[in-house]
Amino acid sequence: MSKCDYEPKLHFTKEAKEFHINKCVSEKLTNMSDEKKCVEYLSGILHSNKKTSCSIEDLTYRCESLREEFKVKDAEKLCEIEYDGMKKFWTEKYLG
Repeated sequence: MSKCDYEPKLHFTKEAKEFHINKCVSEKLTNMSDEKKCVEYLSGILHSNKKTSCSIEDLTYRCESLREEFKVKDAEKLCEIEYDGMKKFWTEKYLG
């Protein structure tokens, strides 16, 4: 048996937060730059709201605009918010 020293509280260290934020920002920017994923996501949002008036071209244009508008600082802010929510949830579930 190995001597694994994993503990859930390790997720809340400064180093773990930095790792999480960096990974999250990379994923957000990668997803935003993937036109197919962006169009699929926007299409899903439209269909879940029973809206079907947008063409693939409309969604592609919107994705191009989003890609230009969504910067690293935006991804960092979004990832910080996600991390704070994750930290609250897991703290309450396992450490609270």
